[in-house]
Amino acid sequence: GTGKRLLSAREDNADQGRDEPEEFLENHLHELAKKHGLSENFGVYCFEWDPESGRRKNVQISEALSQMLGMHSEEILARVGSREHQFANSETELFSRLISEILGDSRVSDSITRIVLSDPRSRKLKTQFLCRIVSLREMDPFSRITRTINLLEHLTPEQYDAYGAGRHLLYPDNRSGDELLADASKDYLFDETFACQKNATSSERATSMATAIKQQTQRLKVTMEHLKHGLSVCNSGVAASAG
Repeated sequence: GTGKRLLSAREDNADQGRDEPEEFLENHLHELAKKHGLSENFGVYCFEWDPESGRRKNVQISEALSQMLGMHSEEILARVGSREHQFANSETELFSRLISEILGDSRVSDSITRIVLSDPRSRKLKTQFLCRIVSLREMDPFSRITRTINLLEHLTPEQYDAYGAGRHLLYPDNRSGDELLADASKDYLFDETFACQKNATSSERATSMATAIKQQTQRLKVTMEHLKHGLSVCNSGVAASAG
């Protein structure tokens, strides 16, 4: 289910701690994929975190993921280990996903996206495909993140269209899967970069993004107010009981 096997790269300064057996993790990932309805040949990349320091301890990827990206597993791990990150989305899509991650309050995210990888020097596109990503955050009893799991499933243009929701963006995009693949190079190099947010269409996108961020921030504020009210009620009850 996880593409034959997982490959790991541990940080040099990471606390060794007590690691779960690889077989346990693979079974865990398989159960998660089954729960969320992913196909058998799903790709995986996981990050393990030290809850005390917040530092990354370990990275794990599957062979299925390396096949999706058209890269050797060892190359991916080496790039991650040396902090040579390569963004796999256009600038505006990456920004949209980051905002959702920062302002979201859910431990599970299920979305579809267009992956675009280019040569770091020439910026010529090497790989592009549509996929579904299920992202999960696992936490300890103190709500500190211990592992982030990302499960990827390759989608055909027809599967993308049937999904219905469209890409995870802060502005509307009603293009079909075939159109997204055809426009990948243009979007990645020009239309979905912040340097090109000057024409009328890009200006509308920027306004939509700003509005969406305000709405998400407002929802977060409302959630915080509910939490504060709940804690206040709880503390009042404890004080009354003590009295």
